[in-house]
Amino acid sequence: MTHTLHRQGTEQNLMHDYLILPFPGRQGPEIQEKRRQFIQTCLKHDPVNKDSICAFRIYVFDEKQKVDSVLRELAEAEFGISIVVSGLYDKVKNSCLQAGLKPHTINYSLGFWGNPTRIPEKRLFELSSMCGHSLVSPTLALDMAKRVAKGYSATVASEKMAKNCLCEIFNSKRGAMLLEELAADIKSGKYPV
Repeated sequence: MTHTLHRQGTEQNLMHDYLILPFPGRQGPEIQEKRRQFIQTCLKHDPVNKDSICAFRIYVFDEKQKVDSVLRELAEAEFGISIVVSGLYDKVKNSCLQAGLKPHTINYSLGFWGNPTRIPEKRLFELSSMCGHSLVSPTLALDMAKRVAKGYSATVASEKMAKNCLCEIFNSKRGAMLLEELAADIKSGKYPV
């Protein structure tokens, strides 16, 4: 799930951002049933994107405890399909170990090469990088933060941003939190616009 590897942020705000994806590797009626059971398991634990209709069914969670519970249930069910989890390495590894699972593959983001001046400003990049296909623009993030600074709901602004992410992996709860922080800095003059 390499398009989720480049999510930017601080350790503090990334602790509210985990993604879980089933990767069956083959098709067939038995796999469809396992995928249905995977979806039911995830939905019991209140994913951020519970209304997802995306075919891949990548579920976003805002709390490690939810990920712990999902992985425990999936391990007990023994579906026989690969499960991909994205998040802070030490937190994800801990969740796997608590569920009695041993990760067999680990992907790391090694950062960015090239002209760093082309990368959006850090705070806007935290918001825009939650869409792995770059469909949430930094310009939209700034516009929404300005609106929030004027009294617009951060939750509604974040949900509007999430609609641009076609694979539905934008974490709207984390987005609202980041928008509120940025809006506060805009209002106080700490963040120039």
